[in-house]
Amino acid sequence: MYLFKALFFLLFSKERFGDHAKQIMGNEYDIERRDIEVKGLRAGFWFSLLTTIVILVFVLSVGFWVGKLDLQEEINWVSIFNFFGAALTGWATLFALGNKFETYGGKAIGDLLPPFIFKVIFVPGLFCLLLGALG
Repeated sequence: MYLFKALFFLLFSKERFGDHAKQIMGNEYDIERRDIEVKGLRAGFWFSLLTTIVILVFVLSVGFWVGKLDLQEEINWVSIFNFFGAALTGWATLFALGNKFETYGGKAIGDLLPPFIFKVIFVPGLFCLLLGALG
């Protein structure tokens, strides 16, 4: 549960992230480390999300342009699950593989968050893909 809190604080409050990390790691956690971790992780998270959104908009635009997508047709839930599943797994992969994060021997909270963020995004995406495959 502490990683969910850390993720929330990472994205929305640098100071609270540092306080939370200090509670978990004790006195070995310093402000300089916090600034490096927050900057790198935030940039990686938001850049990968923005890149994924740009790709989604482009794909949807092409789909409407070539006539494969139509707002008047009945909703095909299988295709929707597959689409969002692919988007989530792509976002998670882009986040995990498209960034180089500072590490501190694997013990710092900033070392624990990238794999956790990957799983939080990837697992629902995989669920959607598999659910779409059933239909």
